[in-house]
Amino acid sequence: HAFMHANLTPFEIAPQTTAIKDQPLFLEAELNKFLSDYSSFEESMLQPLEDSLVLKGLTDEAILQLIEHIQLKPGAVEAVNFLLDELPHVSLRVISLNWSSHMIQRLLAARLRPNRNEQESDLFGGDRFTVHANELQGLTDNGISTGWIDKKVTGPLHKATVFHDLHSKSNTSSNSCCNSSVAAASSVFIGDSLGDLAALLAADLGIVIGHSSTLRRV
Repeated sequence: HAFMHANLTPFEIAPQTTAIKDQPLFLEAELNKFLSDYSSFEESMLQPLEDSLVLKGLTDEAILQLIEHIQLKPGAVEAVNFLLDELPHVSLRVISLNWSSHMIQRLLAARLRPNRNEQESDLFGGDRFTVHANELQGLTDNGISTGWIDKKVTGPLHKATVFHDLHSKSNTSSNSCCNSSVAAASSVFIGDSLGDLAALLAADLGIVIGHSSTLRRV
């Protein structure tokens, strides 16, 4: 299985850097402090959003109208559809700090399968393609948001933990149904922001896309 993050797009490989002999590529303590501070900042942004009640009363109909204005990165639809259609052994996980996993599912179902007789439940009904994000309370149960958020993925470190747990669970499931001697699956994480840095480093292969000069510099 390979674990893929959202916003897939064709990418260019950054020039390889050569580490100075006996010198680490990065200082782990400083990096952990940076990620911890950045995670705290991301988490702190959710409270003002809740306090403003700007998301209160949001309905599924409003979600459908909203996603019409959201643009995916070029090549994202083609890349994900290729993985779904041509590589059945690959599992896809979208891990996001977004405030609504329901909105992400609505968006992906509309863009990935616009001309197919396939329901959203068909696309996300199993364990192969799943979305892991926060969720507006009341939206999926009662069809209308209370404005409060069920916090499930709140920052970069939390995102990396979710990524690790999903990958470990996948390997455990594979070994329980198959020969336990089968090698562990490789994990791939694709990210485009500082919020993805911890998960990028945790993956067997981390791929940076987009134009975030800060992420590339870090």
